[in-house]
This record gives sequence, C-alpha cells and structure tokens, in this order.
Amino acid sequence: MLPGSAPTTEQPVQLSVETEEPAEAAEPDACDTWMATPLCGAYTNGEVMNLILGLASGAMIAIAIQSWNDCPGISDLPVFCVIFAVINISLNIWKFVFRINQPGGTGKDSPLSAIHNCGNMMMLGVGIWGAVRTFPNIECIAGDCTQCPSQDLFITSLIPSVIIVVVVVGLCLLLPPAIICSVGPGMSMLPAPEKAPAPTASQLHD
Repeated sequence: MLPGSAPTTEQPVQLSVETEEPAEAAEPDACDTWMATPLCGAYTNGEVMNLILGLASGAMIAIAIQSWNDCPGISDLPVFCVIFAVINISLNIWKFVFRINQPGGTGKDSPLSAIHNCGNMMMLGVGIWGAVRTFPNIECIAGDCTQCPSQDLFITSLIPSVIIVVVVVGLCLLLPPAIICSVGPGMSMLPAPEKAPAPTASQLHD
C-alpha cells in the first residue's frame, strides 16, 4: 500500500454456479405401455396380438382349398399358399411359446432363436417362389385371365410375394453398408481388422 493512500478492503468474490436440473424422463407412449402390459402370465398384449395376426394367415389355406383347381395355368399357387401359411403360423407359434427376443424370454443367441431364424430364411425362399409365379402373370389381378381366373387365389398369393420381395430388396440394399461399417446382425462373426502394434520405448528414442 502506498503512503498516504486510504486503506482498501478487499471483498471476497462470490462465484455463482448454476446447476442444471436433470431433465424429466419422457413419459412412455400409451400404445407402448399397452403393448408391454402383461395379459396372460408372462405374455404381454403385444405378444398375443402378434400371435393373432400370424394365425390370420390361416385364411390363405382356406382360400387355397376352395380354389384348388381354379388356376390351371399356375397350378402350384394353391400349394404355395398352403406352404407359406403353414410356415408363417408355425413361426409365430414358436416365437410366442418361447418368447423369442422378448424381455425375460429366449435370447438371440439361443438355439431356439436360431431355429426361428432358419424358418424365416425358409419363408423368404417360399416367398421368392410365389413372386416368380405371380409377377409374370400380374394381369391376372383383375381376374379375367386364362392362367388364373380365380382373383381371390391370385391376390392371396401376390400379397405375401410382394412383401417378401420388398424385404429381400431392403436386405440387399442394407448389406453393403452393414459390411463396410461392421454393424448389424451377424457382423460380430467377421474378423476384426488387425491393429498395428504400439511402438516400443527404444523405437521412440531412435
């Protein structure tokens, strides 16, 4: 302090720290809550609804039996409908009983899940078979062609074929990015790229 100058008192500086309040957790959607609500034991509303939707493909069997001889030019359409429906119903029952990929149910690495995945691949093959038989005769969708006069049978065969083709095309489009980025199901089985060894102390001094 200089001579003749008035003494000064230093006041402590108070720092104000603003604390952010934690954001409130978003409330779950009403639909998601209903889907996850247990309905019968461990089975939820969503699982039961998915099973009912899967069993609805049994209508394909009824239409195929009713129109068994109504498509002389595409005689294997009824067989396609029956096989596709049987596989779909079996997969949905399998997934429901063993609660595959559900919380508290069968995990993705289980043999039961592997069997379900094999069934899905089988369904893709059957769907491609249906596409090969229906797409070249798309004019039969109006029901006035000689190949398949039964409009109900043709449309019943066409709808799952279109769905399977869309799924296959989507998988083909997503496969290259998945391989490049090493993401997606099954990418963990690919060998990881080898990393260069870290330099030793002697190499750093040199």
